[in-house]
Amino acid sequence: MQDNWLDFLAGEGGLMQGNTLHHFSDTLVENEAVVSDWLTALPDYAVVEAGSADAADFLQAQFCNDLGLLNEADGASSAQLNGYCDPKGRLLGLFHLLRHVSPSDASDSKAFRLLLPTSVAERFTKRLAMFVLRSDVKIALQPSVHVLAAAGSKAVAALDSLLAGSTPEKGISIATLEPYQAVAGAGLQILRLPAERWVILTESHRAQDDWKILATALQPVGGHRWTLACIKQGEPSIHAETVEKFIPQMLNLQSIDALSFKKGCYPGQEIVARMQYLGKLKRNMRRISFDSEELPDIGTSLTSGADADAGAIVSVAFSEPGRCEGLAVLKIDVDVSTLAINGMAAGPGSNFRELEMPYPVVIPGCDVKAKP
Repeated sequence: MQDNWLDFLAGEGGLMQGNTLHHFSDTLVENEAVVSDWLTALPDYAVVEAGSADAADFLQAQFCNDLGLLNEADGASSAQLNGYCDPKGRLLGLFHLLRHVSPSDASDSKAFRLLLPTSVAERFTKRLAMFVLRSDVKIALQPSVHVLAAAGSKAVAALDSLLAGSTPEKGISIATLEPYQAVAGAGLQILRLPAERWVILTESHRAQDDWKILATALQPVGGHRWTLACIKQGEPSIHAETVEKFIPQMLNLQSIDALSFKKGCYPGQEIVARMQYLGKLKRNMRRISFDSEELPDIGTSLTSGADADAGAIVSVAFSEPGRCEGLAVLKIDVDVSTLAINGMAAGPGSNFRELEMPYPVVIPGCDVKAKP
């Protein structure tokens, strides 16, 4: 099923690197970064579904954000960024979580969908399922659901055309959705994110047609364009290379409504809470840019002078030819201008600069770090 989808994307002009959509036709990844109204496929992201009678209570006891804040109004449902920690408070996964109610069968109102990188999805799902025990919960990967992403003002009309005729609700428009709200149609779910970004979950029987409709209005680009858009919003992700590397506060989850201190217990909750109220955070996530002709790998170590462990790359993408933009977890006192990749002070991985975050960062044990 996934192979058919990858073959389709290749036939549409997409060039693949493994299960990642690299770029389209002869357009370089660096040049795609300037496109404002774009469409991409994310075959390197997976959808996990958790449903049945006890799903809400079970997930609430596992994750670090509060599922009780999710609601439904005027035909749209709310979503959130959420995380799953190990007992040491280290993140095993970071994902968008949204309710999944089929318009044709609204009886399964306690079903949820989780969107996360494929590199962690299988391990994540197996670990989560280990703790179901006698709870009435069904957890499974959904290979028949493909993930698209779109952005820009032109996306609204194109996405509305997908909803037309596929949902029984009347009067719902993509333009009326607030960030972190979703709307469902038959075999389709659309989630709005900040900064005119949308995630489209489309089932395999309609995915190719949905792509063709959207591609008439939006420029097809590689998946790096999605990564860059998330970086600009200061929105982190956990991939295989960074599993169990960071506690939530290192990724600024307390500053982007992805971490709750009012809900009940969950794995690692004691350590996370202790850091928030009694500890002093030694590392946090910052947005950076630097010169490089090649993208460094996620998890690549950053050095600062003699300090070989100044930080690590969380996500990275080209922002222009020869220039990368990324998110990195760094020691609090590190001067970004002194950073280097693999100890190289000049050449590839040099000329580091710190960029503004779109939100103020609250650092436990320190004063609020306002926007630069």
